[in-house]
Parts: sequence; C-alpha cells; structure tokens
Amino acid sequence: INLWDVRSRHVVQHYGLSPRSPVTSIRFHPDGNYLLSTSEDAAARVWDLREGRLVYAISAHAKSATSCAFSPAGDYFLTGSSDGLVLAWRCGS
Repeated sequence: INLWDVRSRHVVQHYGLSPRSPVTSIRFHPDGNYLLSTSEDAAARVWDLREGRLVYAISAHAKSATSCAFSPAGDYFLTGSSDGLVLAWRCGS
C-alpha cells in the first residue's frame, strides 16, 4: 500500500505486504489517523498512519477478504469475504 502526495507526486508512506497477498480493499478511519485493508490472504489489517506501522492483523475469514468499511463514528468496522461472511469488529481505544 502506498500513500501518495498528489501535489508532489511522491510516495509519502509505504505499508508492505507480501506480493502473494494482493490488497482487495482499503478504507480510511473517519478521524483520518488509521487505514483498514483487506487482502487475498483472508486478513484484515489496521495501519496507524501517524506512526507508519501495522497496529492489528486479523485473520478470521476462510477465504479471501474482499471488502471493508468503518462505521461513520469509527467505533467498529466490517470485513466481507468470498467465504460469504460479513464480520463486525469493535475498534479498541
């Protein structure tokens, strides 16, 4: 995952994943400080954009995690998968 500065056209942050696990979906937290991603390795990951690091990696799906979304208040998020499940997760403080 690369975050770009559109004015300078340069990558400002890079979050590494295995090339064997392509990212399928990303969403920004409503406060703008976190990024949620899902990938073909069935995992959901929460990234801290201020510190530039992985905060959580969750593997609960049996197949590729294909979609994700934060709630409007940012207090929980959902992940969807090709296994047919949508899972809800409460965000920690």
